[in-house]
Amino acid sequence: MRRTLFLLGMVLALSSSAWALIGIPCDPERDFTEVVLLDHWKQLPHKNQEESKARVDEVNAKLGRAAWKYDPTPNHSVYECLSYGASTIADWWALEIGWKLDSYKSYAHGGTEHGFNPRKLEVRYRQRTKGNPLHYAQVGLKAGDRCPITGEWVPIRPSGYARLLVEREPDSIVDKVDGITHVYKSIDYPMEGEWYWVVSKNHDKKGVEEKLKQALADHGPLYVQYEMPNKHLLFGTHGPVVIGWGKLANGSTVFICHDSYGNFDKTHKQDDQGANAYRYVTASEIDEAIVFPHRPVVQAVRAGEGVRVAFRNRAGKPLRVRKARYLDAAGKEHEMDLAQRGAYLIPAGAVKGATVTVVVEADYYMAKGGKGYRITVPISSR
Repeated sequence: MRRTLFLLGMVLALSSSAWALIGIPCDPERDFTEVVLLDHWKQLPHKNQEESKARVDEVNAKLGRAAWKYDPTPNHSVYECLSYGASTIADWWALEIGWKLDSYKSYAHGGTEHGFNPRKLEVRYRQRTKGNPLHYAQVGLKAGDRCPITGEWVPIRPSGYARLLVEREPDSIVDKVDGITHVYKSIDYPMEGEWYWVVSKNHDKKGVEEKLKQALADHGPLYVQYEMPNKHLLFGTHGPVVIGWGKLANGSTVFICHDSYGNFDKTHKQDDQGANAYRYVTASEIDEAIVFPHRPVVQAVRAGEGVRVAFRNRAGKPLRVRKARYLDAAGKEHEMDLAQRGAYLIPAGAVKGATVTVVVEADYYMAKGGKGYRITVPISSR
């Protein structure tokens, strides 16, 4: 109980200065001597948490009072960055497994955006705060800590949003601002029920740079939260999505973030319309990073006396397999010949019964801790 009260005290002590943008605007393809970018990074929708005057007027007219305040000052936007980051990492996984991305009306500016709606996630987060104010923490005890546009308390825990992305419990919640009923189904998001921290400086500050690089290869995009400038506290600040890493001319490694202030190039000076689409940060500026493991889909088909095995994702797309092994009838592991590309043959002598067991390691489809998945599947005739 004392620990919980201490943590909540730390949450409530955070100041609004925590929400400033961090990082250097960049062009992911041109600004690095070496760069590794994830698949789909160019197709990932750009969202914008800057409010518009028209939207502020619309909300105030609907509510019959001056509930929202328009502020054209740069970086005085709707403080929804964590929900934007969470919805963006869901967008990436939707693209990866072949889901079609829908459109929605932006809560911040009223225009049309694509992908998963950040506000739908945020409404559920806010409701969960009532039952668990630690996992779904918000700041706003002081008026200066609240969103400068909406006056709402500010969600600050990426792990709370991670929990919502893997949530399977149906629900419906009315948004008190717009009057919209958000319906939550058991299959709203493309995550597979698991998330974990690959970096959390509250627990381990060692080897962060290599952990981040490896996690990008093992699990795809990283849902991150930045460190507060010049200090490490219990919780961080802005929450974008890391889509790759690069090396600067001086040899240092940086991490490239897909931000939530529109699709402006690196020369754009942040204003009331938004900011740069991509920024890079160092490992030291990342407080925590969350990933969402996905399992490979294994297909096993009889081929003569042997079995031909293919590794795909849920959309049927072949995986980039790093290493694959099969277990023989005695349970001994044997390496598969990756030169076969796409469909790997298990010899007849290793097959016993109607199933086959394999261990597979593939880009974006690694188990927790960077391990391969061990999967047993039935053998089909075709």
